Amino acid sequence: MVAPVTVARAQGLFNLAGGLWPLLSLRTFERVYGPKTDDWLQKTSAGLLAVSGMSMLRTAATAEGVRAARRTGVGTAVTLLAVDVVYVPRGRISPAYLMDAAKEIAWLTAWFKAGRLSRNGYGTGGHGAEERGAGDRGVVGAGADDRGAGDRRAVGAGAEDRGAEGQVASHASDPRLLDVYLNDHLAGASSGAALMRRAARAHRGSPLGPQLEELAEEVRQDRASLRGTMSALGVRRRPSRAALGLVLERAGRLKLNGRVFSRSPLSDVVELEAMRLGVEGKEACWRSLRTLARTDPRLDPVRLDFLIHRARRQARALESMRASCVPHALTTR
Repeated sequence: MVAPVTVARAQGLFNLAGGLWPLLSLRTFERVYGPKTDDWLQKTSAGLLAVSGMSMLRTAATAEGVRAARRTGVGTAVTLLAVDVVYVPRGRISPAYLMDAAKEIAWLTAWFKAGRLSRNGYGTGGHGAEERGAGDRGVVGAGADDRGAGDRRAVGAGAEDRGAEGQVASHASDPRLLDVYLNDHLAGASSGAALMRRAARAHRGSPLGPQLEELAEEVRQDRASLRGTMSALGVRRRPSRAALGLVLERAGRLKLNGRVFSRSPLSDVVELEAMRLGVEGKEACWRSLRTLARTDPRLDPVRLDFLIHRARRQARALESMRASCVPHALTTR
């Protein structure tokens, strides 16, 4: 896994180069991304991007430095990605900007993968882990010396018997993982709610319309339930994750499914499949929380049982709609 400080400096170099390009050679930039109406506006945005990149390139290898770079990097990537996926379909900017959209998704993915390191330390490439490891070895060694050779052999044998299972249990007991888990599901809920609303609008006036509108309202309520659960557990919501989910949902609209100027029948099948998968993931989240409710009084088992039942009903309804759309969209002849 790449350290967060490395991601910050790499994205900084990328943004610095991207910002300097139109400043140094607007003509070659326009050959790739199309002509610009207002050169001054392009150069202004390029200058801001270059300054942002220069700041990230100088990210300090400290916890605060990485947090600041993460905010800048994720914010920049989400903003540029949103512009690309909104204005390319409208014909306001060149389709070449879809290449930039793919790059911004790559940076967001890199930050997402590096997020765990930034929460565990600076992300400077393992120095923090080495220091912690040395400290842990010192404590274990001192304790072993006090216990004597016999105890050391017993401890060693116990560690060997536990093996990988003990390591998994140790990692699973980290309470910070619940933060990651629930924020990931909240991002998925935001994306799923947006997709459900769009599908309901697309089918307004059709037999599927009322069902999708009802499901869209239920999904909205489910997302509110997840937010309430996170508040009850003291899990802080991370808006950048939810924003990423919405941006990726918009990016999915660029898939044409065989049609350019009208909605493809295949879109109905693909979107209903995506919604069903999302609902099944949501059910898994409720079931995980239901397991935790056995020992955590902050979680309401009755409410979670209701949410699990509702998710299963939603999945059955979506599957029924998907099956009804398949004959209209697909054929073997």
